[in-house]
Amino acid sequence: MMDKELKKKWIDALRSGKYIQGKNRLHTSCPEESFCCLGVLCEIVGVPKAKTSMFAYAFEDVGFATMLPSKFLAHVGFTEDIAEELAEANDSGKTFLDIADMIETDKDI
Repeated sequence: MMDKELKKKWIDALRSGKYIQGKNRLHTSCPEESFCCLGVLCEIVGVPKAKTSMFAYAFEDVGFATMLPSKFLAHVGFTEDIAEELAEANDSGKTFLDIADMIETDKDI
């Protein structure tokens, strides 16, 4: 299960209006910077963006990745199934506000 403080920071970030929602990628800088809900998590955890890709993050021990590595998921406290569920919600049109509500009420996150 995710640390309560990290979960609150993530929910607050999704609700903040600071991040433009994108689809099908953790992050993109083309044509404007946008994020998947999981990319927002990467931002608040402090995972650096890959310097050689406008779509990826640079994960320790993995290199750059466009999907969340299982080691990172274990570190933040949830499973690949939960990550897939959230990515699917993001890419199917749920807003960051909807996703924040999902995260807030899901006892497995």
